[in-house]
Amino acid sequence: MGHIYRDEIEEGLSLVVISGVELFTGNTLVPTMGSLSGLLPWEKTFIIFVVCFLASWLGSILAGRAFYLTGLATGDVGEDIASYAEIKMNLPPLQLFLRAVFCNILVCMAVWSSYK
Repeated sequence: MGHIYRDEIEEGLSLVVISGVELFTGNTLVPTMGSLSGLLPWEKTFIIFVVCFLASWLGSILAGRAFYLTGLATGDVGEDIASYAEIKMNLPPLQLFLRAVFCNILVCMAVWSSYK
């Protein structure tokens, strides 16, 4: 299961970088930097955070539902998805949070390295 998931993440990140679409991480980093430098009021940054979070949440639900409706989430693939989700749901909160932090660091490094 691990190598299949890893390969899909690599392909997905490559498509994000090549197509130039926005990531949630960047949509929260830029306003934060603007507010820290005094160029953007914190109230607007908070509104951007909420809108970006809700849009990402809704998009992930719609994408997940669309994937389910394709019928691809059955058999071995469905079992792998369920197994991976079960592992994530049973992790201690601190461990899950730290994994997310390191995942975002890797995504940022990958995106930044594409500009070099």
